[in-house]
Amino acid sequence: MRGAAVSGRSHQQLAVASDTIDSLVSRFGLRPGFLKIDTEGSEYDVLLGCDQTMQTHRPIVLCEAWSDSVMSAAGRVPGAVTALLEQRGYVASQCADGELLAIPAEIARTRVASARPDR
Repeated sequence: MRGAAVSGRSHQQLAVASDTIDSLVSRFGLRPGFLKIDTEGSEYDVLLGCDQTMQTHRPIVLCEAWSDSVMSAAGRVPGAVTALLEQRGYVASQCADGELLAIPAEIARTRVASARPDR
């Protein structure tokens, strides 16, 4: 992200080691049922690195959701996180606190169907 949150201030770049969620899940034999992603505007990149995890384990995802104007100012595509989640078979909705909650569509359909009064 190109400094959208601290515009006009100088910054320093640091190189840090990183890994994908898919790699960590595979290496440690994890079976995540829930992912919380808050990476200050890099949520899309994190989601790109957990494709296999999302397809195999279908975790519920809660991630930071930046406004379209902030995403545009940072050189990101507005709505890209939601679109990626939906492409992977998730139903995404905005929470009151600005976060994005994504539930696998197969779970969302079951919950809605079971909540109907005629059932």
